[in-house]
Amino acid sequence: MNVRYSIFYVITLLLTKCVDPTTEVERLQNEKVRFQDFAKVEVTDSLWLGKLEINRSVTIPHNLEMCQQVGMVDNFSKAAGLINGNYQGLFNWDEFLYKALEAGSYSLQTKYDSTLDSLLQAIIRPLAAAQQEDGYLQTFRSIAIRNGNKERVPDRWKDLQGGLELYMAGHLFEAAIAHEQATGSRDLMDVALKSANLIDSLFGPREDQWKGVPGHEEIELALVRLFEATSDSTYLNLAEFFIDQRGNADGHELYGEFHQDHLPFVKQETAVGQAPRATYLYSGAADVAYHKDRPDYRVALEKLWQDVVFKKMYINGGIGSHHENEGFGEPYYLPNKTAYSEICAAISFPMWNARMFRLEPRASYFDVIERTLYNNFMAGSPNKVIVIFMLVH
Repeated sequence: MNVRYSIFYVITLLLTKCVDPTTEVERLQNEKVRFQDFAKVEVTDSLWLGKLEINRSVTIPHNLEMCQQVGMVDNFSKAAGLINGNYQGLFNWDEFLYKALEAGSYSLQTKYDSTLDSLLQAIIRPLAAAQQEDGYLQTFRSIAIRNGNKERVPDRWKDLQGGLELYMAGHLFEAAIAHEQATGSRDLMDVALKSANLIDSLFGPREDQWKGVPGHEEIELALVRLFEATSDSTYLNLAEFFIDQRGNADGHELYGEFHQDHLPFVKQETAVGQAPRATYLYSGAADVAYHKDRPDYRVALEKLWQDVVFKKMYINGGIGSHHENEGFGEPYYLPNKTAYSEICAAISFPMWNARMFRLEPRASYFDVIERTLYNNFMAGSPNKVIVIFMLVH
């Protein structure tokens, strides 16, 4: 990582060049931290290298095979009219295929595998065909309408709290970015941009646009990643809009604490609600603060971080102590037997800390990342070790 702000670096400069410490520290603080492209980093230690290889050769191919077997891929073929049949699985199964594509694409970036490359491309073809002309993509709804069962599904964007349309779109964006980086192919990225442009046309600050927010955060950080991949500030501004709309009762009916939609984000000082949703939101806000001048975001993020790390984090880095809602409890409420501390939070928590480090290079953020990866994340789901790479994107 291109990180030079440390006391050891400043001491070295003082000893060798007699640099004024105040000036040097200020310069380093004003210089943005930029992470190295993970594909250029060679992992050689026996622990992580072994797990990465298992991930590449066993887990990812197995996950993609299961996506085929249980009907996730066929759902896209049905939505496209390539085959007939009813929808299979949970209404949000699209997201799991997007995540599998993303993991496979990250794996390709570290070690090319022609078989995996071909498999991903075969999945992307029906996925792209299922996208509607205006960019909308959700197979559960599309199949119901194609089969004459429109009354069984809500209208587009009418159930933002529980429908997960925006959440799934975010995972599509992240999969597309990873795939283009891995292969140079625009096939999935074109799908993602078409979807993102549709969402941007519908949601925003104009009077004729909707003011709702996703019930499950994720699209915020995904939009920032689209901005980073395309340099199109449209997506960065839309991410900022979604964050600023949280807790704004003038624009939509508030969802409450479970969805972090009880107060405007900049007024939130304590972490509440479902832990993964919260840390996705905080990750997106940290990304926006990194690219835009939002000191109010930084203040809120630091207060939230202090609350989580010093009052609501288990000794192993787990967060989300309430089993009934996968969420944060009151300060120091950290039961052992009933702790939820789910693996989703073990992924999103390090992601948030990595983004906090980009805002201010403090070792304490990486201390939390290390604690979580070795003691919570790895114990819960070794086959998701690809998240290490996701941290720096």
